[in-house]
Amino acid sequence: MNSVVASAVPHRFEFKVPDLGEGTVSSEIVAWKVAVGDWVQEDAPLAELSTDKAVVEVSSPVSGRVVSLTGVPGDAVAVGSVLAVFALAEHDAPTDAASSLPATPSPAVVSSLATVGSASPHLETGTARVMASPATRRRAREAGVDLATLPGTGMGGRVLRTDLDRAVASKRPPTAPATTGITEIPVIGVRRVIAQRMEQAKRTAPHFSYVEEVDVTALEALRLHLNSRRPRDEAYSYLPFVMAAAVGFIALSGIAVLNGIMLISFINQLRTEGKAVREAVVEGTLTRLRPKLMTALVASLGFVPMAISTGAGAEVQRPLATVVIGGIVTSTFLTLLVVPVLYDWIERKKQNRRAALASVKD
Repeated sequence: MNSVVASAVPHRFEFKVPDLGEGTVSSEIVAWKVAVGDWVQEDAPLAELSTDKAVVEVSSPVSGRVVSLTGVPGDAVAVGSVLAVFALAEHDAPTDAASSLPATPSPAVVSSLATVGSASPHLETGTARVMASPATRRRAREAGVDLATLPGTGMGGRVLRTDLDRAVASKRPPTAPATTGITEIPVIGVRRVIAQRMEQAKRTAPHFSYVEEVDVTALEALRLHLNSRRPRDEAYSYLPFVMAAAVGFIALSGIAVLNGIMLISFINQLRTEGKAVREAVVEGTLTRLRPKLMTALVASLGFVPMAISTGAGAEVQRPLATVVIGGIVTSTFLTLLVVPVLYDWIERKKQNRRAALASVKD
């Protein structure tokens, strides 16, 4: 996955940004593990690069001294662009920031460089040919920057103005931060991706809030009454009254719906066999009476220990058990009495309506 390309300067290697994943076109610099002038061994940590999914530690492809690094933490670098330049020989790399600067050229050399620069965008330094525009070369001479030491990010390794601006900015002494009492921390890596996705969602997806007001005066009075008889460290919160009841209600809704569907399906099956509505309703209800009573009794008895518990967690178990036991009894009554009555009434009305329509047609 590592990309190593030999540069035109002898004993130097350009390490290019690797493809960290399928379809990745750029990566973000999270942190540098080395600095310019450091001697690093092969496979030593070089930098941490971040994609939309993960942070990957990139290792050094060769042993050598770091000549230049591209970008600072937070910058996005394109896949295939130069990330770092290494000098493979100890004497071929700068030992400090001052030694990396070129010596002041003589007037004759400056005149010669100006003549070459006006004729061609290529600047020769020793055996290296640096591609740059005349304006970039002039600004580099004024700033005292050797273009041969800069990794070009343009086409064919061309040194762009942005590359020179980055090198000039790195030479400037750091300015003292303003004493505003505010510390700015850059958002980089996965956090930046999360922030971008949240901003995109805010701009493209509708957002709304739903507020439901509930009068809990009676509930608060009950909670205070119960807490007056309990130690302070065992006082009831709102959770036992709300969450336990909600969970029990959801469970009971499923049981009640399932029992009703099974009863209606059995009655419909009897009607397909040729039985009348009233006969099918009565026989279906009596046939399903014993299984439903057994199911309700077993479930209710299973929650009795929770309903009478007094140990740890009883403030959650008792409301849940009370809701489930009471709900099972109520749902069984509704399933075996109210549902058959409603079914018989609705089906009789349908039959009378069909009979009336048939008589009108005749």
